[in-house]
Amino acid sequence: MSRIKTILGAVVIATLLCFSFSANAQENNNRDEYGRVVQGPYLTNRLGDNWFIGLGAGINTILDSDVKFKPFGGIATDLSIGKWFTPSVGARLGWRGFKNSYDPDAKYLVPQFKDSKFTQTYIHGDVLWNISNAFGGYKETRTWEFIPYAHFGYLLASGTPAVKGDKIYDNEYGAGFGLINDIRLGDHTDFFIDISGIITRDVILGKHLHSHRFALLPSVTAGLVFNLGRSNFDRYASVAPPVLPFTEADYNALKSKLSGLEQENANLKNRVNELENRKPETVYVDKIVSVPMPMTLFFDIGKSHLTKREQSHLALYANENLTPDSKVKVTGAADSATGTPAFNQKLSQKRAEYVKDLLVKKYGLAPENVTIEALGGIAKFEVPAENRIAVVE
Repeated sequence: MSRIKTILGAVVIATLLCFSFSANAQENNNRDEYGRVVQGPYLTNRLGDNWFIGLGAGINTILDSDVKFKPFGGIATDLSIGKWFTPSVGARLGWRGFKNSYDPDAKYLVPQFKDSKFTQTYIHGDVLWNISNAFGGYKETRTWEFIPYAHFGYLLASGTPAVKGDKIYDNEYGAGFGLINDIRLGDHTDFFIDISGIITRDVILGKHLHSHRFALLPSVTAGLVFNLGRSNFDRYASVAPPVLPFTEADYNALKSKLSGLEQENANLKNRVNELENRKPETVYVDKIVSVPMPMTLFFDIGKSHLTKREQSHLALYANENLTPDSKVKVTGAADSATGTPAFNQKLSQKRAEYVKDLLVKKYGLAPENVTIEALGGIAKFEVPAENRIAVVE
């Protein structure tokens, strides 16, 4: 027993040390410009993405207080198929086979099984948690990944059932935990070392039914994982920028800028009042040949209402260029660098409808003379704020 515990402990400690060294070395290239680990959010993968198949083999033993088995004297085989739903969370279904031999001096063993070999199949479902991606940020080219998991399944024994009268007990439920050390070999191939333990009722070992204890079935397997199809994850492009410290100098600069904008707004209001109170001038022309230039109105990010400043610009344009009989077109747009295509389409539609509503209700244009168009997200101008517009023409 002590030898088994020593071997298992050495394997676990070596795995943790290797993981720690590898994780620290790899994360140097997985940080942003501020030195922080890059995290999600990530786009949801498709149903057919991020599947994998694992094949492996190794050794096993069985730890029980009464029935003795050869220490690591048996073969363990693994076959599994699974899927990663996020870089950190996955699930798999697996088949695991065990073979081992009894110690003939074991107590409480049903006599007819003392000379037989122990053969068992474990059909199980696992929930996987990739700690490397959860705490270190997703990195497709990471060399070493550390994946603990919990499992639950059903054990089917062959040649070793417990017997009570005519009733045979050769199947039991099992559960436990495991640890996968995943080493990347290429884009679609990994090497793994899987350390696992199954806890089950010990009657499945061939014991008399008067015993109601539990047994532990540890195993260590190694093999290959084949990643099927598309195996990576894409980070969502519109991740909010980090919040930097706000200093007193920043506050004073914003305060000064705000004061200038308020003064500019006051000047615009005075100008609007002058224009609204100006007496109309009668101009006699043989033919109207002038066509007003298009008017561009700018919106704040995510907003579908104009600021007072932009409303003043619209008032100036409408009073100087439009009449109740004017026919105009309002084209709304949003910034393609921010938000999803569906959100930008709705936002551009709302901006166009909002400007039309102002032209009709405030400046007297006939509703049928104002048409609208929604462009959705655009990238016409280099500065993102210059794409959050509505154009009147």
